Amino acid sequence: MELLREILHFIFYSYTMAVVFHIGLAVCVTVHVLLYKTNVYSSIGWIGLAWFSPVFGGIIYIIFGINRIRMKAAELKENNGKASFKMVSEKELKEYLKTIPDYIVPLARLGLHVHPVREVSGNNIELLINGDQAYPEMAGAISKAKKDVLLSSYIFDYDNAGKIFVDAIKKACSNGAKIYILIDAVGNSKYNSKLGRIFKKLKNVNFVKFLPPNIPISLPFINLRTHRKILIVDGNTAFFGGMNIRGKCMLKDNPKNPTRDITFKVSGPVIDQIREIFVEDWYFSAKQNIRPSYYDEKANPSFAAYARVIPDGPESEEEKIMTVCLAGLNYANKKINIITPYFLPTEIILKAIEMAAMRGVEVNIILPRSSNHKIIEWGGEANYARLLKHNVNIYLTGAPFDHSKAMTVDGVWSFIGSSNWDERSFKLNFEANMEVVCYKLAKQIDDYLKDRINNAEKIKFTDYDKMPLLRKLRNNACRLATPYF
Repeated sequence: MELLREILHFIFYSYTMAVVFHIGLAVCVTVHVLLYKTNVYSSIGWIGLAWFSPVFGGIIYIIFGINRIRMKAAELKENNGKASFKMVSEKELKEYLKTIPDYIVPLARLGLHVHPVREVSGNNIELLINGDQAYPEMAGAISKAKKDVLLSSYIFDYDNAGKIFVDAIKKACSNGAKIYILIDAVGNSKYNSKLGRIFKKLKNVNFVKFLPPNIPISLPFINLRTHRKILIVDGNTAFFGGMNIRGKCMLKDNPKNPTRDITFKVSGPVIDQIREIFVEDWYFSAKQNIRPSYYDEKANPSFAAYARVIPDGPESEEEKIMTVCLAGLNYANKKINIITPYFLPTEIILKAIEMAAMRGVEVNIILPRSSNHKIIEWGGEANYARLLKHNVNIYLTGAPFDHSKAMTVDGVWSFIGSSNWDERSFKLNFEANMEVVCYKLAKQIDDYLKDRINNAEKIKFTDYDKMPLLRKLRNNACRLATPYF
């Protein structure tokens, strides 16, 4: 009888402690969510999970719900002691707005509040199509480097394309240039070890992997990757966009699973803004302050384009790139062109696209018919009907898969870079885009997009309004996974 009493007492005590622990954990989760989460639906979901899934829900939130990257990045910037992007005062803003064309004043005013870096004039930005155009230019610039080379990429395959870059890097080393290579640890996991061994043998080459995951410890960070593609040579020539380094982009070689893509060659003072992003990323990854070359204004003649770079990442609460996309959509008067490989935007972006079309703006969205990520493709399909209903033009391109990313507004304003139109790019990855005001560049992009449209299928509302039930269920289920893809 005494033994039974002790067992019951132990069970009651354990149950009481478990209840107390659950309530305490749920209260902590609730307080943290209320303080740091801004999305209403996400907040309700996390709080509900914490209270209605005892202990387990709280643990899931601790592992997956807390943005440790944001905290780590904020701490890093504080320790770094640098103030790369200083806020612009109202007086400075007024003076600056007097120096730029009237038609971009609204965007410039908004943009400076989103990211306090001025657009600088005197730039030239040139569109390069596929690796066939881009890689010879990029490798040629590297091989002539005398001072330093800054290279950041999500993917750097050691194939026929990668070997071109490795050879160019060897030539730059022989010139005495210092080489800094930052590659994402997850995006390039297949080749990082091989590249590491190659670059370790080369003098003046510094090779660093961005945020290597130590599974399961770093599992929450698996989506939080550096998606930026940056190349700067001697501070005076840069390449910036969304193209990785891989043989698939060299279409003239007839590769297996070819990929269309674009990037941009940059000349002008905006290179210093790209440089600043790389320097901070390098410090983030290597804990090393570097001082690569600045842009030399005497190196190139003055050009016409106004441009500024907008970095974004999970350490930022402003969602800068998404906000600038919204600004472009709202600013448009005549025409919006968008090309992206992955289209799973948030509700606010979808509504802005619809409203632009309802205002009478011609909206063209160019997407690949078949994606290399089926869940994203199916989730994107779930949004087609609502957009088509409001006279948004959606074009699906056939093979090869098109990885191009760009946006133009009214033939003058362009938004280019590494970001896709999905939540992973807007919230989970480190991205970098460039805002450019230049008729010449916008025309280059629009001409490229016109060619893509001419070789694409324009889809109809009736095709997606009455799709089979199982297909609709599949697509809507994939759309729910938007934040994770």
